[in-house]
Amino acid sequence: MSLWSRIKISLTGPVAIDEDVNQLGVSQDEKDTLSVIRDLSKIVKSNPDAVETYLALGSLFRSRGDLERAVQIRESLLVRQDIPAQFKARVFFELGQDYRRAGILDRALQAYAAAQRLGIPKRLVDAEQAQLYADSGDWLKAARFYAAIGNNQAEAHYLVRQAGDIVRQNPAEHKKALRFIEKSVKMYQPSPEGWSSLVSYYIKAGKWPVAAKMFQKALELVAPDKIFMMFEELLDRHPSDLSGAEKLLSHSAEKQEIIALYANMAEHFLPHIEKRSPDLASYYFGALALKRCERFDQAEQWLNKALILYPDFWFGHLAQLEIARGQHGFPPVLASDLDFFIAQSKKLRRFVCTRCGLSRDVLFYCCPRCRSWHSSAYKLGLND
Repeated sequence: MSLWSRIKISLTGPVAIDEDVNQLGVSQDEKDTLSVIRDLSKIVKSNPDAVETYLALGSLFRSRGDLERAVQIRESLLVRQDIPAQFKARVFFELGQDYRRAGILDRALQAYAAAQRLGIPKRLVDAEQAQLYADSGDWLKAARFYAAIGNNQAEAHYLVRQAGDIVRQNPAEHKKALRFIEKSVKMYQPSPEGWSSLVSYYIKAGKWPVAAKMFQKALELVAPDKIFMMFEELLDRHPSDLSGAEKLLSHSAEKQEIIALYANMAEHFLPHIEKRSPDLASYYFGALALKRCERFDQAEQWLNKALILYPDFWFGHLAQLEIARGQHGFPPVLASDLDFFIAQSKKLRRFVCTRCGLSRDVLFYCCPRCRSWHSSAYKLGLND
């Protein structure tokens, strides 16, 4: 039996039988998708020449994560001799997307190359390949393809990722990494991840005046509603390994190193923030920097400024509670409850995509759901 015959049987059999749109525990959106799949399966059963219907059906399978069926449908179309060239190009393009989602990178690249030869615009193919290399962790190739389609935000991001990999693999090559970071802010001047990496580079080198100069420049170039991304990155730096600065520390010497780091941040960065127009992210950043170098009274002042601007800012209130917990004695039972409440509150998702509403507990530069760049924002209130 030919591949085409097997695919036709599979489409007219299992798809129509095993997708019960009335089953319990299935969301309404999923039920709607299953209903469409069932109806399209009936159409292709009665009209096997309906190429566009097969393509639509394959895309629905891919959207549900059923990549095997999606690939089968595309490949079944490619064995047909009567398929028009424009449809064949589209089939290869869709097949490349299926393989990319499945992580079969070599076949995805072959499919994209065939799609481009048959007439799919190079820009569309380059965009797919950019995402393919980004998903596979080849940051430099991802940056090059994003540059080819004019997406400088993404190009800058992956140049920064490449710099990070260079330092992790060989710390002695920090100057090579610096060149990639500098290139990132040259390619896209408002890049918050580029500037945070550049400032952090000079912090780690102990060059605080240069770090402060870079910080000041970043405040001028990064969009006001994106500057919190740079602040978030800087607040997660450690003097030795640039990670996990707020973890509980068992060695007092290491704790003093952390305090010195944030004391330097407060000394060199906060004067520049004070010259800006008042905004929530800046006050919150200042408050946390002061809190981490144990200047609690000043930290409370900065938090109060933030909460005047946005009284419902949940994480500002949480920071106030942490300061109070550390400064004042509480009865043992209440202290235990406060510790539990603070620990659980920190598990709340802090960031939301302003385009699609996806929530995450860690900062993201490209939304995993809608693929929008720099669309994340603070979840200001508990109900946001």
